[in-house]
Amino acid sequence: MPYPWPIDLLGLALNDPRVTAELQQHGIRPPAPTAMAADDLPDLWLQATAAGMEFGFESSAKLDAGETDRPAVLRLSQVYFYGRHPNMIAYSGVLPFGLSMSDNRTAVRMKLAVTGAACRPYRRDAFDLGISTLVVAYGANGADIDFLLFLLAARPPEQSSRQQQPTLEAILALFGKPLTDAAVARNLAHLNWPARSDAVRHGGLVSLRRSHGIDVIGRAPFIMRPRPETPSAATNVLTEVVLYRPGALGSAGWRGDLPFDLHWNDGPEELSRKVPQPAHGTHEDDFSGWTLRHEAAFSAQVHYSTMENFIVRVRVMAPGVWERLASA
Repeated sequence: MPYPWPIDLLGLALNDPRVTAELQQHGIRPPAPTAMAADDLPDLWLQATAAGMEFGFESSAKLDAGETDRPAVLRLSQVYFYGRHPNMIAYSGVLPFGLSMSDNRTAVRMKLAVTGAACRPYRRDAFDLGISTLVVAYGANGADIDFLLFLLAARPPEQSSRQQQPTLEAILALFGKPLTDAAVARNLAHLNWPARSDAVRHGGLVSLRRSHGIDVIGRAPFIMRPRPETPSAATNVLTEVVLYRPGALGSAGWRGDLPFDLHWNDGPEELSRKVPQPAHGTHEDDFSGWTLRHEAAFSAQVHYSTMENFIVRVRVMAPGVWERLASA
């Protein structure tokens, strides 16, 4: 089944004829392609002020981790429709799924329900639409729509291994062990643990984010509580792991379990129900937030999006690490 406009345009290159035609229809002349390295290709935002629309483009290297070896191009990744904007006329055209800018929260949910799209509610509603996420921001008391945002869903790279990943319990048991310890290599073998690499030998950051959705971090043993026994004070030990959602920062995604029986698609409301309360630290802004909880065996800092209403990454630390880093 083909996707409706504008979802059918998401992921297309800036110079694709269909994208060019869409922009020109709103009086926007696309800029000439710029020859830049993938890491240097900046985001591009184009506004159609008379139509109440905005188009966002990002580097293909940023959107598709598998394209890092190809020349980067700008691809359409976001399309906004504004009901209110200080510098734009309100959008008054046709919208997909029978939506209207005058719809209230209940009407929007009813219209999207027939598509089978899962809704993650919070400040805004987020709906999964296959290759796209639809974010709906509402006016006061949910009476009408402030804006609609169609986002290109992240495309994680393929995992290099489909073997079972270690359990969270097994990872917690490794806290305090040197990264060169045989138990670390044995328990992380399914992650293609680079036992002989400089990162492991020197005890710093071992990033397996792209291949398995996890970063493993080693620090000096004094940072833990209680301090583990090590061959020397200079021996860095495993103190922290960061687990990533599929597609986050080019990650293949952590497929193992998460603390508190969390799942990547849990929204902020579900997060507050699952993480024991009270939290030991929180922060939230218009785009993201995090919550912190200390348990006897670990501390967990859960980062989430307040736009797409899902968990982005989970930082799991040995006891004492958060406090020591926060006081440094």
